[in-house]
Amino acid sequence: MPQEFAAFTSGCRANPQLGFVQLARASEVGKGTGIHYLVFVPECSGAGYVALSISENVLSTGQHASLDLLGQE
Repeated sequence: MPQEFAAFTSGCRANPQLGFVQLARASEVGKGTGIHYLVFVPECSGAGYVALSISENVLSTGQHASLDLLGQE
């Protein structure tokens, strides 16, 4: 199984520009639990690309998901 990783650059605090992560948690916005695989994008847009989503909530495979890594600033 591949290891998760994230690479940041000094010019962007909104999201990592390289890497991927698996998120597994109870969803606050839908039914049941969800497993999501996010791939980080090179753009500094505060988002990740949903490579795979196995859940009943709003994160859909093939969509961008907003990230809030630093909380409300």
